[in-house]
Amino acid sequence: GSPGVGDGVAVFGSCASALHIFSAQTGERLRDVVLGAEAEVAGGVAVVDGAAYAGSRSGKLIKADVRDGTIVWTNTDCDDEAFTTPAVSDEWVVFGCAGGTVHALDRETGETRWTFEARGTVASPVIARNKVVAAVDGVLFLLALEDGRKLWSHEVSDEISAPAVFGGMVVTGSSDGTVAAFR
Repeated sequence: GSPGVGDGVAVFGSCASALHIFSAQTGERLRDVVLGAEAEVAGGVAVVDGAAYAGSRSGKLIKADVRDGTIVWTNTDCDDEAFTTPAVSDEWVVFGCAGGTVHALDRETGETRWTFEARGTVASPVIARNKVVAAVDGVLFLLALEDGRKLWSHEVSDEISAPAVFGGMVVTGSSDGTVAAFR
């Protein structure tokens, strides 16, 4: 998966069921965080305020302290692989599960605040102010961050990429080679 960079480190996961933490300045390997059996990390890692957030093959979403390599919490609510890059804000961690759900967690405790039944393959969601933007197969969803309520959806194509948010716009690419932008 894609590495996460922040707080002077670069962090990525691997099929070794671990997060690998490197110095962003020197490239020196600082430590590994062992995640346990069937916890391969094939998705991206988010690094925010000294913590790394990553999903795993076993469905676990993990928060690890990048300074000492300890696991702060583990959420086990996903029933399938969690290979999306988590979206992290001051209070929230949002990620997609291959079983077709979007999960929103309390950033401090890892406890589930809500789950949205997306019924498809979820790409990496994005938190945009008080909303979550999620791509599920070919449908783009806008969810309320507070409670996961569906605010809007639009079928874009057969399959779309994870969304990007910039300047009040949501942009996604599709398998048919087109790019769609919504304001």
